Amino acid sequence: MRGAAAVLVALLVVSTLSSPARAKGDPQLRVIVPRAPVRTGPGFSYRELYRADHGEVFGVVDRNSGYWFRIILPDGRFGWIYGEQVLAFDVDLEPSRASRAWAAVKRTLFAPSPIPSSHVGLAFSGGALGGDGMFMFRPAVTLDAHFALEGHIGEAVGSDGSLLLYGLDGDIFLWPLGPLVPFVALGGGGATSFPKINGVTQTGKTQFALDAGGGLALVMVKRIILRFDVRNYTLFTPNSTENRQEYSGGLAVFF
Repeated sequence: MRGAAAVLVALLVVSTLSSPARAKGDPQLRVIVPRAPVRTGPGFSYRELYRADHGEVFGVVDRNSGYWFRIILPDGRFGWIYGEQVLAFDVDLEPSRASRAWAAVKRTLFAPSPIPSSHVGLAFSGGALGGDGMFMFRPAVTLDAHFALEGHIGEAVGSDGSLLLYGLDGDIFLWPLGPLVPFVALGGGGATSFPKINGVTQTGKTQFALDAGGGLALVMVKRIILRFDVRNYTLFTPNSTENRQEYSGGLAVFF
């Protein structure tokens, strides 16, 4: 009996040493060409979703008979990549507890940006302009995943009266695919002031306005987008110049 027990223990030890330390994880792909397009479907005629760089790694969820792989993009969307442009492998190391927790938070709170597939955007925000309370409405037309033309019209109200701002901006989305979308903006228009003295509104004064700045869009689940703007407005006439800063936040939606 002792001999049989010793043999059994030896077999268990050998089996443990010869087996891998961890079970293999999900299959993944590494891009082996300088640039590899990721498309909406398994074919070259489908629209391009993403441009993968050499060395990027993606998780695989499916494969079709035509040697196309369905992968998970960094922003959580799914796309298809051609098999000749990638190298498949399995991952031995399990993700850390912190990585799993962060992935769960991202799935619960955040969503992929709808900007690349949208045509129209609307944003409503409130905040401060030069120390006065303000609100702003911004309709936009998206011309590209990285660029949009955006109008703005809003009003700042203070103890000395009100200021009506209006104009057109060009917005550049620096990272339009992920849930966190930083952008920069540059544009111009006009500003009409309505001073208030002793409760009587006086004749308004119109100035040219140039604005520059940027902000951040945070894409949440249910297509809820939080937007934050920081901009400088230069108001001028041939005889005067002044600057006012906008700090605002609000909601945006893209269709």
